[in-house]
Amino acid sequence: MTPDFVVDVGNTRIKVGVVRGGRIAVVTHFGFIPESWNADDIAGTTWVIAGVNPKPRDDLARWSERRGAVVTIIDDHQKLPLFQVTDAPDRVGIDRLLGAVAANRLRRPVAAAMTVDSGTATTINCITTSGTFCGGFILPGLRLMASSLQAGTAQLPEIDFDGRRDFPGANTDDAIRGGIIAATCGAIRRALVAMKRHEDEVDLFVTGGAAIHLMEDLAEFAPRFVPNLVLEGLLLTAEALP
Repeated sequence: MTPDFVVDVGNTRIKVGVVRGGRIAVVTHFGFIPESWNADDIAGTTWVIAGVNPKPRDDLARWSERRGAVVTIIDDHQKLPLFQVTDAPDRVGIDRLLGAVAANRLRRPVAAAMTVDSGTATTINCITTSGTFCGGFILPGLRLMASSLQAGTAQLPEIDFDGRRDFPGANTDDAIRGGIIAATCGAIRRALVAMKRHEDEVDLFVTGGAAIHLMEDLAEFAPRFVPNLVLEGLLLTAEALP
């Protein structure tokens, strides 16, 4: 099945991909169900929806169905064209698995893959050369780290990430910004070192709303920025459905 819309419902935003000619042609972001959408544009269309936030995911599914759409929710890892080796397969975030589905299509045949999804949380995920998802790391996202520092201290400010992050930071904002990015990229480097003990080559794919802030510090690993990695995995999953 090739749907008309693929939708990823995250913790802070909803990402909608419009599919045309078997490819994701347009991507829209919003933080709530878009009541302003014209129902005539939705009636008779097919939607495939997934996400880590069940209530807005299900709300969006009902909203679409009331407007005449045919909706499929992907909420079971067994629906994905992906083999995984983890302790609790049914508890792995569907966004992590969908990113792995896309990485399997994008990686070189001789290489394993690592995906980094930098959003509300940052996930670092391992996919072997055989295409198996093996788990990874989960840590707070960049902005969540910054908010936690501001909330948990008396004087530290909440900062943005459009500024210097070299060491040493010459002011408080630069020191926080640099520390958060260094911590995140340090986790990614550690994961890559661990993977390369078992894999000769690893292709690195980076996605998510904060991913652009990591690219410079990961340049030595030739990262590939794929802004719609999860949606691409969702489209591939939809096409594999019976």
